[in-house]
Amino acid sequence: MDVVCERYGWTLEYALWGVSYVNVMMMLNDQVTTLYDFDKKKDDKDSNKKVLNGDDPAVTKMLIARQNGRRN
Repeated sequence: MDVVCERYGWTLEYALWGVSYVNVMMMLNDQVTTLYDFDKKKDDKDSNKKVLNGDDPAVTKMLIARQNGRRN
């Protein structure tokens, strides 16, 4: 609940008693995040960042495979 309180400026009491748990979970699952793929072979710090496009079906398949412990 700390994440929700910090993100939305809510008190702990409001987060616990004023909002349903289902709504809080939907809000957390719908938040926008950025994933970076770091290539450990490159030496330059700035050039090894790769922003993944979440709308690309190939990237989505790759991320699901990595989450399940498989490497493509």
